[in-house]
Amino acid sequence: MGSSKYGLWDDVSGDLLDVPVVQLTELVERYRPTVVKLNCEGCEHYVLQELSQIHKLGVKKISVEFHEIKGF
Repeated sequence: MGSSKYGLWDDVSGDLLDVPVVQLTELVERYRPTVVKLNCEGCEHYVLQELSQIHKLGVKKISVEFHEIKGF
């Protein structure tokens, strides 16, 4: 697990919040769900490759909510 500056602004420091980053495949391997619902508020493009791999880990259904990415 790492961290990344992404998403919401910290009103106190004026910087992006430093949030923990966990790979989707790592979570699926740990918890072994059969259904995954993904709503990551604009960072879906980071996990698209992993979405194609999680069926090998026993996931039967995937639901993804996509958000507009500004600048694209």
